[in-house]
Amino acid sequence: MENATCKYCGTDLDQHLTCSYCSITFSPEEVCYNKERPHQMVDSIPIIDDFETMIFELMSRPTETLLKEKTITLYYLLRAARKAKDKYFRAKDQERLTFFQKKVYTIENILLEREGTFPLSISDNLLKKKSLQVNKFEQSLSDNNRNKMTRLLIRM
Repeated sequence: MENATCKYCGTDLDQHLTCSYCSITFSPEEVCYNKERPHQMVDSIPIIDDFETMIFELMSRPTETLLKEKTITLYYLLRAARKAKDKYFRAKDQERLTFFQKKVYTIENILLEREGTFPLSISDNLLKKKSLQVNKFEQSLSDNNRNKMTRLLIRM
């Protein structure tokens, strides 16, 4: 049976999904189970090749939604927003240029808040490197959890 736990401290949540230690109430989407940390790798990576679709997707995401995005997704969205900003700068479309300047600024500030920095440029290599870092970190967490469970079972 899965126990709903706090994604920060691992404390079991009450029936209202509130952590007694952190004093935070979570939505059902934010809840972790059995003290497992939330996964940071996204199920699907946004495809930059379909530029027009990516621009539309970016335009439809308010800041509140961007704040809930996984960091790796923000890297892809920042790349698309920068490309869109450049496109509309060259096309002299001031309204869309201003929109994407703000979108770039917003995503950069979210990344700055989370990581203490944001990339000046986003290459395919950077995106691969970030994906590998997330995969390696999640594998390490999985291995640590497995080792802890093994030690616990040995003690019993």
